[in-house]
Amino acid sequence: MDFNTILKSHQLIAKNFIETRPAAGLFLDCGAGKTLSTLASLYELNEPYHILVVAPKAIAVSTWKKEIQKWGDIFPYTSLIVNEKDKNYSTKIRHQLYQNVLDCSKATVFSINRENFVDLVLNLPENKYGQRVWPFGTVVFDELQSFKSHTSQRMKALQTVRPYMNRVIGLTGTPTPNGLMDLWGEIYALDQGARLGQTITAYRNTFFYPIKYIKNRPVDWAPLPGAKEEIYRRISDIIVSIDTDGLDLPDLIVNDISVHLSPAERKIYDRLRIDKVLEFDGVTITAKQAAGLQQKLSQLASGALYVSKDSKEYIKVHEEKLDICEYIIDNTSSPVLIAYHFKSDLDMLQERFPYGVQITTSSQIQDDWNAGKIPLAFIQPKSCGLGLNLQSGPGHTLVWYTLDFNYEDYYQMNKRLYRPGQTMPVTIHRLITENTIDERVAKALERKEANEQELIDAVKWALQTN
Repeated sequence: MDFNTILKSHQLIAKNFIETRPAAGLFLDCGAGKTLSTLASLYELNEPYHILVVAPKAIAVSTWKKEIQKWGDIFPYTSLIVNEKDKNYSTKIRHQLYQNVLDCSKATVFSINRENFVDLVLNLPENKYGQRVWPFGTVVFDELQSFKSHTSQRMKALQTVRPYMNRVIGLTGTPTPNGLMDLWGEIYALDQGARLGQTITAYRNTFFYPIKYIKNRPVDWAPLPGAKEEIYRRISDIIVSIDTDGLDLPDLIVNDISVHLSPAERKIYDRLRIDKVLEFDGVTITAKQAAGLQQKLSQLASGALYVSKDSKEYIKVHEEKLDICEYIIDNTSSPVLIAYHFKSDLDMLQERFPYGVQITTSSQIQDDWNAGKIPLAFIQPKSCGLGLNLQSGPGHTLVWYTLDFNYEDYYQMNKRLYRPGQTMPVTIHRLITENTIDERVAKALERKEANEQELIDAVKWALQTN
């Protein structure tokens, strides 16, 4: 297989970048070919090591298997997650599969979901001497941002086995979804702390200063003058971002639609915002903590309000966003995709539009959407914003019913439609209720997007000048 004749120019750059260094991070957009570039480089390197892919389940189960098969089964492949019928392995069988890795004589690609990565590290196979061993010479972290949290069990497990990896490849389109502090864990996965420090504390002390305290303890930090530039410089030799403007994508239109509350609805919202207590429809609703209040206000801006934190019961307050959705659907000639956040959003959407279909990770539903068999679909970005390719069908309109502060979910969801393979201009409608938390969320997402782009541009520049 001669991948050099198959890959596009930016994919060849990514492939060569991986081949020339033992640790490499690809910061590329969804759909830019990160998986193919990685497989092509590993195929050409032809190293005698097993390859472990750590990824969100949808990607680990489907994307890598399909890509390997597409190119003629260039590697033997084994899932450590599901069997041939896509049924999850039991813990017992999965642990036996870990042991079986040692019996594979030919370099094989194994895939595991990021949730079970810790389980793998805790139950490593035993060699003939009864010693626990790490059997994977090469590790690919697909969605590298999964390791951004320095306190997670996933990160602690990584630190245990990272010294035993010969080659590490990190793939992501959202390297810093919440800011530069996220970058430490991702870079540590690549270089074991060589560039940004052995610990998160060392990283903070070198590049940041505290800007917020709770009980005299710092809880938020901002970059020191010149820190961002120094961070970008230190990581530029192991991180690459490639200009994909030449992928011939159609236009992208982001359209913010203002949602107006009636005076009565506005009064309800303001009462909850100010008093943190609301008497409504015979029910007392409280939100004393900041995070809880934020959730309640977001629910209310979209038309419903859960009775309590743990309750599944909610009260309908208004249908302003539903009315706008109806207008958009009636005036759009192609299928429409609506992204929701709360279960109450979905319930209200299904009640208003009973013909709508809930999008899941099912390959059949994905195929039906791309075949134009679904005129209206509802999708929860947090549960299935990864691993779905919805760009091949006639639908090219996305409506954000409720925005969330999570930039990673926002980015990944938009890329379900706006990615290579899409031939029509994509329109993204964001429903933003006036003078509510919706406006704060929209501005926060724009700030995070700008920060992401700054990093991407920095490492892109580094490639061009080195």
